[in-house]
This record gives sequence, structure tokens and C-alpha cells, in this order.
Amino acid sequence: MSSVGAGLSHWLRTHPATRMVLALIITVIATSVVLMIAVVVMLKQREVDLPDQLRTRLLADVNAMATPVQITTDRVSLTLSDDFQPVLTLQSVKVADQNATQIVAVDYVLTEASLAALFLGELKLQRLSVEGVQVPISRSETGRVGLVLQPDVRADALPGPHAR
Repeated sequence: MSSVGAGLSHWLRTHPATRMVLALIITVIATSVVLMIAVVVMLKQREVDLPDQLRTRLLADVNAMATPVQITTDRVSLTLSDDFQPVLTLQSVKVADQNATQIVAVDYVLTEASLAALFLGELKLQRLSVEGVQVPISRSETGRVGLVLQPDVRADALPGPHAR
């Protein structure tokens, strides 16, 4: 074994270009490991707000999947759960139809995704929690309750169970 190590050491001394490439590879790997540890330490049990550009891109992707409704949010943050899964929190979420009429408002939406699936380029939610759901409803003169999707629609104009 020591002769193999001695031979490799001699070979690396006689080939400086190979030695530099090997040192560069080792440096890149070590730096990557240190950066990954720093990200885990930074995100563990601490919320980090996503930059506006990333938040806009995320919302554009979500809205592309959720047509014909439009989803907006004031704040998006990222953290890691106890089992090191990424947790995305959306604050002040509003869902509106194509006429910009608000359908639902939510205080917080918390999603936990599978890290393994993210590495494969897939989004698989392991948990979805919603807090503070606000749905605009009203009661008609007859006592019927229904959604208020368009503020200018009269209660008597809506037939059946959708009447206000």
C-alpha cells in the first residue's frame, strides 16, 4: 500500500497540471459542502423571505397551473422543517377570477415539499396547511346564504343554492 501512495505522490509531483486540476476539484467539492451546511444552518427554523424576482416567478408558475383564477400574495418565505424538508409559507394570499373579483382570501398557506422530488425536478407536496380562510358570503332577505362572487349581483337574481 505504501508503494502505491509513494508512486501516486511521485506522479503528482511530476505532473503539475494534473495536480492543479485535482486541487481545484477538491476545493470545489469542499466549498460546496460548506455552502450546503451554511444554507441548512441558515434555513433551519428560520424564515427567509424570497426575493421579489423569485416570488414573481413562483407566482407566475402557480398561476399558469391555476387558470382561470389568479393567485396573488404579499410575502413568500422559505424555511426547513424538523426533518429538513423545504417549507414555503405564503402570506396574505388572494384568489380572484379573470375579472379580478376576489373569490377567497387566506392569511397563511404553508406547504411542505419533498426534497427528493425537488432534486428530480418534480413538485410533490407532503403537507398543505391553510389558516384564516375568508370567503365573501351574504344572506338574502329569505335567509339563504351564498358566495358573493360579483358585488353588483342582486340576491334575488341568483337561482337555487347559490342565492345569497
